[in-house]
Amino acid sequence: MSLVIDASSMIGSYTERFTVPGLAALTQWVEREGADRAVPRGRGEPIAVDGEAQPVIVKLGVWISNTRARREKLAADQLAAIAALDVDWA
Repeated sequence: MSLVIDASSMIGSYTERFTVPGLAALTQWVEREGADRAVPRGRGEPIAVDGEAQPVIVKLGVWISNTRARREKLAADQLAAIAALDVDWA
């Protein structure tokens, strides 16, 4: 299943811009591969962005690494959204 995110969700604070596309990419990965399968560091996950002709590639492996390292800076709802995907580090 391919998610389409609104381009306006990529505007805002750093954590908002960082979280929305990454979460969409992680959601696609979990739906396709499962929450137990590790995402390779170099994995790029294409996501559809409303208003863009081509999918946007999210560097999912890098996003996960950075998000794990900075999770204390994420809002509770952002952490809850990641935890809802049953990833063990959320």
